[in-house]
Amino acid sequence: MERLQCPEPLRTRVIDAWTTRGRRAHGRIATTARFVLGAMADGAPLELVADLGIVQLDHVHHAQRCLALAAGLGAVHDPSPLSVVPADPPSAASPTELAQSCIEATVRAVAWMEARDAARQTDVRELFDTLASDASRHVEVMWRLLRWTLGRADTVARAAVVDALRAWGPSAASATPEEVELAAFGALSPRLRNRAEHRALPIVQQAADAWA
Repeated sequence: MERLQCPEPLRTRVIDAWTTRGRRAHGRIATTARFVLGAMADGAPLELVADLGIVQLDHVHHAQRCLALAAGLGAVHDPSPLSVVPADPPSAASPTELAQSCIEATVRAVAWMEARDAARQTDVRELFDTLASDASRHVEVMWRLLRWTLGRADTVARAAVVDALRAWGPSAASATPEEVELAAFGALSPRLRNRAEHRALPIVQQAADAWA
């Protein structure tokens, strides 16, 4: 179990941050499963399917470690049940859904790098280092899945993806002194995410230009 030494006034918000991060990773297990099933149903190369499976397993590990860290601070860490409606046969995500997932994965990878640099405790830095390293691989796999999907898509779907990528942009944000302090324990401030979004923007724009 991860151990985090956190000042008492910040404990509740730090617990919430790590619990939310763990539950989101838990949710991404199901999302990636949909990508795997959809890709298989559409005849994706086995190498791509295998890489998506590794991404899914990474999300399992991320959920376990983030929730364990929250539990070390006193959180009840069992993940909430997911409302999953199985598709028969499994349907692939639309190209625009994949594009949004690519953006989210890119921002997440950069944000975790930012979080690692902002963290003060060794265990938090080490965990973010693992999360960021895994997320960087996820970014490559997700963009590769989108590229393969667009290679089979019609011009309307490709144009919709380009429009979605070009429409995306960083959100406005600021940080209070308390949020800066929280970032030292792994709770990301809106300002930190905004910085990550700005760093991710050239990657998104480059993809849009390539597919225009």
